[in-house]
Amino acid sequence: PKPKKIDELRDVISISVTPCGYRHTRLRTPGFSACAITSYGNLYTWGDNYQCANYGHLFHMDERCIERPKRVIFYDEILKFFRERNYRVIHATLGLRFIALNIELYPKKADDVNRLVIVHGQYHVEPPMLTRVRALDNLELRQLVGGSFHCCALSKTGELFTFGHPEGFDISNGNLLGTGRPARPRLGLNPLPQFDASRVNIANGDPITHVAASTYSTVALSIDSNAYCWGDSDGNALGDHVPTNDDENQDLFQQSHRGDTPLIVSGLRGIPAIHADVCYTNGAITTIDGRVFLWGGLMWEGGLASNRSDVGPTELKWHGIPPGYQASAISLGHEHGYLLLSST
Repeated sequence: PKPKKIDELRDVISISVTPCGYRHTRLRTPGFSACAITSYGNLYTWGDNYQCANYGHLFHMDERCIERPKRVIFYDEILKFFRERNYRVIHATLGLRFIALNIELYPKKADDVNRLVIVHGQYHVEPPMLTRVRALDNLELRQLVGGSFHCCALSKTGELFTFGHPEGFDISNGNLLGTGRPARPRLGLNPLPQFDASRVNIANGDPITHVAASTYSTVALSIDSNAYCWGDSDGNALGDHVPTNDDENQDLFQQSHRGDTPLIVSGLRGIPAIHADVCYTNGAITTIDGRVFLWGGLMWEGGLASNRSDVGPTELKWHGIPPGYQASAISLGHEHGYLLLSST
């Protein structure tokens, strides 16, 4: 179908959608959500509105599906965070059952919080939540991106923070937060969500320039253009060749290939990456000279792996790119992807 204009939206500066690549029917709550921010800092949401207490995670009451974009009017419990000041939404991102917002308050006060991050909804199966991520107070963010169960915040100075649930519904074989092996409250129980943010140590503390998150994996680019991945390693999702179908050695595989902390994608070492994306078990980068590399997609649904080797990242060859243009960014979806072209 042809692109269709959304009449309710004007002067949109950013949009976010529920991460694709996860079969919502597993949870018996099918559907996706979307949000948009306008140049005035207003927030609009629409789509599946998972019910949390009196409100859905999209902030609207008693509506399980918002069919058209609808402006969000924050309720009193959220307004308490603002301390009777005006506000505008700077960044917004969606998970499977939550939305995270970066909000600027004005007029600014030297001795008060002027920027904050709040989360509304659920990371996993815990009670409905409205939380303020206090570790991010007054931090100027370059990106706020959500996976299905976790969230990443990248500061303008290159510091990367994560918060949310470390394993998700299907129990990832790596920590989605990238902060080490998840602790369990008692044997047999799932790890607890992390409601405040922790800094992720990548490349010995080198600044991070870009981050992307999906259902069960995350990719980050360091200032030296290397790519780092963590999370679930199924289907080569972390970018290095590992055996995933050896049933006799599954226990050994789980121990040796957990993605609990960021690991460099060795097949891309030294390749100057400028943009990256992940979608379920796939990952991809574009380089400063317009090359595109793809990895993963070898297990579960939604993967891009046809006619491709499983030995790690492989370079894709494109036909039909107009002369004078090259790929500068990539976006991955469920069994498909998009390239953003820039003039050379």
